[in-house]
Amino acid sequence: MGMMGWRQKARIFPRRCIIFTGLIALLIVLFTLSLCLGDFPVTLMQVLAALIGRGDETVAMVILEWRLPRSGVAILMGAALGMSGAIFQSLFRNPLGSPDIIGFDAGAFTGATLALLAGYGFIGRMAGALGAGALTSVAVYALAWKNGVQGMRLILTGIGLGQLLAAVGQWLLLSAEPETAVSVSVWAIGTLNGVETHQFFVTLGFAVVLVPVGIAQTRALRQLELGDDVAQASGLAVERARRRLVVTGGALAALSTAVVGPIAFVALIAPQQARLFMHGSGVSPAAAGLVGAALLSSADIAAQHLFGETQVPVGTVMLCLGGVWLLWMLSAWKTG
Repeated sequence: MGMMGWRQKARIFPRRCIIFTGLIALLIVLFTLSLCLGDFPVTLMQVLAALIGRGDETVAMVILEWRLPRSGVAILMGAALGMSGAIFQSLFRNPLGSPDIIGFDAGAFTGATLALLAGYGFIGRMAGALGAGALTSVAVYALAWKNGVQGMRLILTGIGLGQLLAAVGQWLLLSAEPETAVSVSVWAIGTLNGVETHQFFVTLGFAVVLVPVGIAQTRALRQLELGDDVAQASGLAVERARRRLVVTGGALAALSTAVVGPIAFVALIAPQQARLFMHGSGVSPAAAGLVGAALLSSADIAAQHLFGETQVPVGTVMLCLGGVWLLWMLSAWKTG
């Protein structure tokens, strides 16, 4: 039995390496394409020259100051959402356990809205979203606790609290001055418009910390997927690991909400597609992060260039894609 297990792992490992390599190559292609396309088209050689600090100054400004921050943030936040969805779906053992469904996005949205209405800028918005997202994680976990935490109970608690917080956020917008409410509403749709260089670097700093932390939770997720008893027998402190996973997944989702606003479906779709690509029963946060990054980057390219001169918010594009994906999944499930 042990020999068969090793042979199975030997077959799976090269396949997964190929899939990871393919996803990384796809991200590179999408990133390069996003830098080349626009009202001021540039060639691949001009992009490479700008990235290494050579070439025309005007072209370099277009690429490094206008397009690179937006493209970089799309990849980083897509990865954050994909990893957050993988953590929650695996933790709750439910494909609907994504942060945009169970209330974590709503908590971060409410905190960021409060900061924006109070007149704070980008850093204040991030602080509000991350703080409120952390408090929401703690509140959902505490309210769902009853001699331990069960996945479905946690999901239902999150949905209820999320609806309450979403209503609070809408009430705040309705109570604000019209000019302020309009500016906040643009961000609340989920958009990458107007991302600046300093915002990209601040986002990168948070991602450099949170993404490795999320990937480091993979072993704990695999143990919990075997059941609490087996996980505890293998040396895992189950409740401590579950709390750590909830906080990590919530922080990744809150980071994305803080930077680009609430974007639906990325955290729901990416882990499912990653599972299909990997042909496995578990959800890999790293694979889901790569799929999420490719998904949001593709949606942003479509939002910028698919509708002529009109730029559509990337959140709107993801709503459309997510609706089509859900219909396809329901059709496939009914057929199967």
